[in-house]
Amino acid sequence: MGAEVGATTSIFPYDKKMYEYLVATSRSEIAAEAEKIKDELKADDEVFDNPEKYYDEVIKD
Repeated sequence: MGAEVGATTSIFPYDKKMYEYLVATSRSEIAAEAEKIKDELKADDEVFDNPEKYYDEVIKD
């Protein structure tokens, strides 16, 4: 999932919180479909290992 903020975009991998968000915003059918392919809705391992190589800015919570 991504959010557009002006000319800036962001990318969020699918996880439990995303599932909860989709359900809470009346998109349970989308959440159910996403659950079927959740392993495909994340960054590749090499991106997790070195995100700065792939993204201009990395913000961690």
